[in-house]
Amino acid sequence: MERAQSTDVGLDDLTRTDPGSLAGCYLRRFWQPLCLSADVEAGRARREKIMGQFVTVYRGESGAIHVVADRCAHRGVQLSVGWVQGDEIRCFYHGWKFNGAGQCVEAPAETPGFASRMKVRAYPARDYLGVVFAYLGEGEPPVFPRYPELEDESEGVLVCAARAPVPCNFFQRVENAVDQVHVAFAHGDVFGPEGAADIPDYSVEETSYGLCARGRRPGKQDRLTHFHMPNINVMRVPPGKDEVGWSPNVVWRVPVDDGHHRSVNIRRVRKAPGAAPIENNYKRNVTDKQVDYAREILAGRMRLDELDPTRDRAIIVAVQDNIAQMGQGPVAPRQEDHLGRSDVGVVAVRRLWLDELRRLANGEVLRDWRRPNDGLRLTSGVEKELA
Repeated sequence: MERAQSTDVGLDDLTRTDPGSLAGCYLRRFWQPLCLSADVEAGRARREKIMGQFVTVYRGESGAIHVVADRCAHRGVQLSVGWVQGDEIRCFYHGWKFNGAGQCVEAPAETPGFASRMKVRAYPARDYLGVVFAYLGEGEPPVFPRYPELEDESEGVLVCAARAPVPCNFFQRVENAVDQVHVAFAHGDVFGPEGAADIPDYSVEETSYGLCARGRRPGKQDRLTHFHMPNINVMRVPPGKDEVGWSPNVVWRVPVDDGHHRSVNIRRVRKAPGAAPIENNYKRNVTDKQVDYAREILAGRMRLDELDPTRDRAIIVAVQDNIAQMGQGPVAPRQEDHLGRSDVGVVAVRRLWLDELRRLANGEVLRDWRRPNDGLRLTSGVEKELA
């Protein structure tokens, strides 16, 4: 459902993503990740919440993925508790059955022809690199985006993670993604030995896909990170436990509702010498303790330095980011910000978003964001990228 036209667009509009909201309408014009492919077994259904709405995700017995409305057209019962039969889903309550296009094909207690008049909303869906994506907008979906950086098997084994929801708005994480200066402080203890803790000379350039952020430190290669409109970051990330080398990583910051968001990551990793092989290492809806640790630290019941420094540093970095994002509150009061020259990325991403929302509100043509077909150059900015 499209939002009523308005020219009054402000910072608050960046954070509201429910159906009918301005940012919600905008995000729904892009393919968004719903869950991991491994979480949807053949013949099973699950319920997912994204941008304040629930949908039903199911995999038919053929293996095909389908995304349809949350509730049955009959009495509004949750479809995900029903049965998958073939490539169709049958409602638990009165047995109405719907196909992947949302058409009711059976209404057992009704007269002949009744079912043909009943439908639920269906959404284009796609399995890609271990993640289920859906297009929740109106009309035909855009071309499905591909990421050569992740398709290159020479970069290592594919690893996916759909993190547990973080209790703060998705735009706080979007802004964090275009801020390299915080690394020297929030993550300085983690990256200090590699030289990435120095405060960089930071600049941001607008591109055909969004923004390219460049952090320059004397005597080191520039760290390049790429922000793809509207909510995607492409970069190299440090190795986790039993891994070696900084790995290509694509991460989506996906609103669950206005007070929660989920990060969905896809990356390629190499195993460390002597470590066990990494095989089909899909991480299912990670309920790791990054959020719990951050909540305890913010409440003063725990200190950051109490975390085991030998722990997987990817976990420590996630805790540090969660402290910063959750500490701003469920929805950051941006009108109270006092931005400086180090916030060039934050200013740039807000400008792109506000410009697009104004275009959308006024019925103008939106920008056609395109990334290079052959991928992007990714650099970590550390002294030794590969061990």
